[in-house]
Amino acid sequence: MNRAFLYNASANLITFVLMMLMSVCLTPYIVHTLGVEAFGLIHLTQNMINYLSVITASLSAVVVRFFSVAAHKG
Repeated sequence: MNRAFLYNASANLITFVLMMLMSVCLTPYIVHTLGVEAFGLIHLTQNMINYLSVITASLSAVVVRFFSVAAHKG
């Protein structure tokens, strides 16, 4: 395998593990500081942003396809 590939894959894995550990460690602190209701609102907002980003990515792919078809037809 390529050395750069192994380096990038291991860096991504380390980043993923660190993000998971930070999430597990910081969640009780955030819930205690903000309260359960505010934490729930933050989680709900993050989920809505994730759904909207998927929709935006899908729409941009559709728009690119229709523009390329229209440009090909003339």
